[in-house]
Amino acid sequence: MKNQEEFKHVFSLTPEWQELFVQELGAKLVENKYLYMPDGTSYNPASLTLQIIPDVMSVILIDTIVTNPAKLTRMPTDDDLWIIYYDLSNKMNTHVINGIAHKIGMDSNLGFGIVDCNIKSSYIARMNESFYSLRLLIKKDFLKQLLNIKDRESTLTDLFDENKNSMFYYSYINSQSKIVLSALKERKLDSASYEFFLTAACYRLLTYLVDRLNSKEFDRVSLVKNEDIETIIQSQEFLLSDLTKPFIGIRELAERSNMSLSKYKAIYKHVYGTTPAKFYRNERLNLAKELLNEGIYSVNDVAELLHYENPAYFRKMYETLLKIKK
Repeated sequence: MKNQEEFKHVFSLTPEWQELFVQELGAKLVENKYLYMPDGTSYNPASLTLQIIPDVMSVILIDTIVTNPAKLTRMPTDDDLWIIYYDLSNKMNTHVINGIAHKIGMDSNLGFGIVDCNIKSSYIARMNESFYSLRLLIKKDFLKQLLNIKDRESTLTDLFDENKNSMFYYSYINSQSKIVLSALKERKLDSASYEFFLTAACYRLLTYLVDRLNSKEFDRVSLVKNEDIETIIQSQEFLLSDLTKPFIGIRELAERSNMSLSKYKAIYKHVYGTTPAKFYRNERLNLAKELLNEGIYSVNDVAELLHYENPAYFRKMYETLLKIKK
């Protein structure tokens, strides 16, 4: 197996960020927009970078198949940007933020993310599988103008306060955005009308993003201290350290974090966009899927490995949540 290489880069609203990146990667850049991978396996571009609104919003669309193991690490910058991630890869890829590996893609519940550009992150795509991801780079001041933050709770106000904490958020892709992305995914990256459709899709995604940020989803939880976020991340590392064990319970996680139950639940929801129980259940089922796909284990074998006392209950969850019949 080839060793995994790490390629470091930054994002910016203008396309110049690609120049150093393609040199390190050995790729080819055409018209300062289209990136062609160096492996020679495809004549189609692997990504397209386009300015949607100059100095305000840009898009990076990746549609390729990774043939060599690589980690793409985005280094933090001081730019006043949010990076909005949408991932519709056929298989689950890995997005690492603050040392926590998030499984994202079509089979994951975490296909949508918001990451402050001053937070370092790494992306690892599954080899020999479709890698499809759209990233919107949006100026915070522009987005602030589109939001109804007057007379609201501190959540949205704090998001744009430079003295507050950096932010990242993960959740599901809502149905409206998924329809837009799925239609875009059917088109070829280098088709004559692709840039027109991509631009239109970005405006629609921006509309749905603003609606989502204005919703009660972001009213319920306000931003929290960095040290509290770090504590939650540490508890998540402990939680995911052994997926073969049953869920230990949110009360024990809160006690290990020296937080009240209500505080732990609120901050965890803010950081990960779901509850610990749901997140852990889905990660265990994703592990189950990987084990079953190996063709070595039966459903009963996997249920035993993951300490499910009732294989029938495990099968029902597996079929319902992952929509795979065995």
